[in-house]
Amino acid sequence: MNLTLTHHPLDMALCERWSRAARTSSHSGPPNPTVDAYEAQVTIGPEECPLTVYNSLRERLLTYDIFPPNIVHATIYPAGRVAACSTIVQRVVVGPVALEAAVRVIEVWDHPPTRDDDGLRGGGSVGFCYVTLEGHPERGVASFEVRLKATGEVTVVMEARSCAGNWITRVGRPFARVFQRALTQAALRRLVDARQPWRRRCRGVRSPRGVGPNQQGRAPVARPAYP
Repeated sequence: MNLTLTHHPLDMALCERWSRAARTSSHSGPPNPTVDAYEAQVTIGPEECPLTVYNSLRERLLTYDIFPPNIVHATIYPAGRVAACSTIVQRVVVGPVALEAAVRVIEVWDHPPTRDDDGLRGGGSVGFCYVTLEGHPERGVASFEVRLKATGEVTVVMEARSCAGNWITRVGRPFARVFQRALTQAALRRLVDARQPWRRRCRGVRSPRGVGPNQQGRAPVARPAYP
């Protein structure tokens, strides 16, 4: 984790250095992680087409336009869309300074919905998963996904399996967890519908061991997403 000035440019040379950083988590996350799972249904207006809403969110996801830009600045390296092996350099803004870290994308999926003349015939899903790199204040794995059901329902799902990545976040774990959840909720509001209270739209699950089922008896869905 680097401390830098907020206005300092994030150039390609800096991104290239981050791209050489080692992974600090496996695909399944660290041992005994904290597990957070969130799911939110997207509000679709009476004049809106669910497929259009889904495609709009798909574009947001694959360009990493997820977190509020006044809080998180991010650059995909190499430049372009989110892809397997991409490095995403993130800066969390705290006034005039920013905390800089990076993650590596390990999986991307894009299953387009099928449709016929009568409308949707099958659902679709798009998303990606990344792991933290050396220097990140957290250690773990996170995923982001948008799903479209054949019924026209669009949902956003996120999941994270993580633990503290350095002594600072270990000592300040309660504060780090509050910030992590708040950031995820801000991302969900931004992707779904900010007019609706978050607590009515989403649910979060924490498993002390990180491997148990959620409250509905299912394995946790999707991955909060620290930036």
